[in-house]
Amino acid sequence: MKMHIAAVLGLVISVFLGGCAGNQPIPQVIKKGKLKRASGKKGMLYVYRPSSFIGAAVYYDIHDGSQNNKVLGTITSGSVVASELNPGYREIWAETEARVGAPVSINRGATQCVKAGVGFGLFVGRPTLQKVDLQTCQYDIKKIIDERKKQQKQREKEKNRKDRMGLPR
Repeated sequence: MKMHIAAVLGLVISVFLGGCAGNQPIPQVIKKGKLKRASGKKGMLYVYRPSSFIGAAVYYDIHDGSQNNKVLGTITSGSVVASELNPGYREIWAETEARVGAPVSINRGATQCVKAGVGFGLFVGRPTLQKVDLQTCQYDIKKIIDERKKQQKQREKEKNRKDRMGLPR
């Protein structure tokens, strides 16, 4: 009986916390099926985190260690941070209960990608950052965008259904 209650309670909590993830808008990063490139003398950095039920409620800021730890954006489950940066070596880092970093070399007109995630921590999930190749990055980001579009259509469908039935949204 206790096991059944714990399982139901865990499911309810995860559904509520999972609903918080992925509500951040995704920048327009795909153009004609390819990742947007940097303009002028800059390079492009994409940091993305695929949608996952594991660690869905954990979010963290992505920092550029070479620019006084400037925050480039916030990573949640199913999100993308895109930044045009000046060329040079950078230490991209994130922190929850532990700080992790990924060295990245930004080149003029080139695109670099870092895949973010959540690993196990003592009290809260720890960020993970891993450099990935452009092909993997493009595939993963397109998948994130497709999932978000599907979720948006489902929300619109539900909203329309409630409107037709006269229910509050």
